[in-house]
Amino acid sequence: MEPLTETTWDVIISGTGIQQSLLALALSRSDKKILHVDQNEYYGGAEAALSLQETEGWVKNINQKSTPTSNASLLRPQEGSDDESVKDATLSFSRAYNLSLNPSLIYSQSSLLRYLVSSKVYRQLEFQAVGSWWLYQNGELRKVASSREDVFADKSIDLKSKRSLMRFLKFVADYENQEEIWKPYAALPYPEFLTSTFKIPLELQEPLLAIALARDTPKRIETSAALERTATHLRSIGVFGPGFGAVFPKWGGISEIAQVACRACAVGGGVYMLGQGIESISEGAEEDSLLRVQLQNGDTVSSRWVVGQPYDLPASSPSRDSKPTPIGQISSNRSTSIVSSDLPLLFSVSVDGAPPPAAAVIVFPSGSLSIASGESDPADLPPVYIVVHSADSGECPKGQCVLYASSLARPGVDSSLLDQAVQRLLGALESDSTGKVLFTLNYTETDTAGVGGHGAREGEELARILEFPQLSGELALEDEMLERVKVFWQKITHGDSSSTDDFMVFEDREGAQDEEADVL
Repeated sequence: MEPLTETTWDVIISGTGIQQSLLALALSRSDKKILHVDQNEYYGGAEAALSLQETEGWVKNINQKSTPTSNASLLRPQEGSDDESVKDATLSFSRAYNLSLNPSLIYSQSSLLRYLVSSKVYRQLEFQAVGSWWLYQNGELRKVASSREDVFADKSIDLKSKRSLMRFLKFVADYENQEEIWKPYAALPYPEFLTSTFKIPLELQEPLLAIALARDTPKRIETSAALERTATHLRSIGVFGPGFGAVFPKWGGISEIAQVACRACAVGGGVYMLGQGIESISEGAEEDSLLRVQLQNGDTVSSRWVVGQPYDLPASSPSRDSKPTPIGQISSNRSTSIVSSDLPLLFSVSVDGAPPPAAAVIVFPSGSLSIASGESDPADLPPVYIVVHSADSGECPKGQCVLYASSLARPGVDSSLLDQAVQRLLGALESDSTGKVLFTLNYTETDTAGVGGHGAREGEELARILEFPQLSGELALEDEMLERVKVFWQKITHGDSSSTDDFMVFEDREGAQDEEADVL
């Protein structure tokens, strides 16, 4: 093998986040010379899954850097507590945990799942089912009726309301072809559309906002976006089996996809270097049209393309004098809590023939929580989502669960809103569980999807530095992410050609077993 500095690389990818890793997978059969580096000592970037010890190191590191993540802190309530029930509950060893920095759901109709199959890497992944959606109302948890069958079987809904919901769910199944019904409301608040068009009472609108994964207060949720997400949710139910419509990879969520994708690229000849980022990028000589890339170890290598996210590329690269500063971007408060109970009520099988779920979604709608200062009307506070992963996720030991909580950040609203939601959830399950919080990671994440742009920089040379935006803070992985990967793959492999027919469509490598996908 040629030394790094004597090789002319076709592409250098900086960072092993999900977007960069999927690009590496897409290029793995292209015969391109690929150098894939990451300044971190682990795979996954902002979507990594970390042990307890790695999480502690991540907190120290992230607070010293300019990244979309800030205000990271750790809390171990059992340390110094006088509560005997808390002191008796203990964490397991560090490697018993795989805490995800991005616990995104993947809907069954996601294009990502189709490409994982067509690229043959699905065989190295194990997916778990996301089971029921729950709504916190009046101190109790109520299971969300998220299909027509659920609505029909729900005895708490009166007959008139059932008819309204049935009409609405039938409409959503084919809403794109009924623009005359929803287009006039497209930019208006979703509740206004539900009330005016389908006469759905206010108390039944909260479940519909929940399955639409609405992250803001109801009056700020536009009808067009809510309908699209509701349709995705409903159409995904039953695709891989009864009783669920979303999945996530075992052993750390989408970080596992990133690792499998990088492994496929390495098998195809890609060279990997962890703990090695890019120090600077400069324009090469006119005659070779190459970019000169200096790595953090001092080596200078040449490449036709450089790809990364804004915070994986250097401040001194062409056309950028400093790190991008998010201005007016959306921020989210996030927390990850380890609880000393398996919370069995949340993981019951609700439909005959359905697999045991390894995740549940609990929604605290606007108005269900408050902040201690009392400065904000509870109805003006954003909803809180808690995605609970059981030990079957591979993220914690038996007898424990991991709670991933998130909400939009607002002035005066900090992680205490998430702490309140976690405590109220455990309180609502008190008869079912005696779970105590053993560990909590809090941090704020800024959605920088618009920072650094999406695409190439201006100029003939600079156009070969391609930047992925950060992933949005949405709870479900969006297909737009994969479309960005496809655009960059096309630039690198096909130039201006419009053909994408062979994107991530691979034949089995010699000796590969032809086996069915292990969906669950």
